[in-house]
Amino acid sequence: MRALAAWLQASDCRYGPVFRKIDVWGTVEQRALHPDAVRQILRKRAAAAGLAVATTERLSPRGLRAGFVTAAYQAGAATKQS
Repeated sequence: MRALAAWLQASDCRYGPVFRKIDVWGTVEQRALHPDAVRQILRKRAAAAGLAVATTERLSPRGLRAGFVTAAYQAGAATKQS
């Protein structure tokens, strides 16, 4: 929640899409990210970090979410809010 709040403040996003395109000059645009943008960003960042992703493995936003949820659960995160 802190990261989302910081992004909303930094991007001056008060309405419309939360995840927006950022141009080459760092300006946050009003348009939403392209539906495939997160996958493309993940692949570029993995390559920049020197991570090799096998062609049979999928590096995807869904996989990232699933991994986060699994890691949180294994670390003892509550499954429900009281």
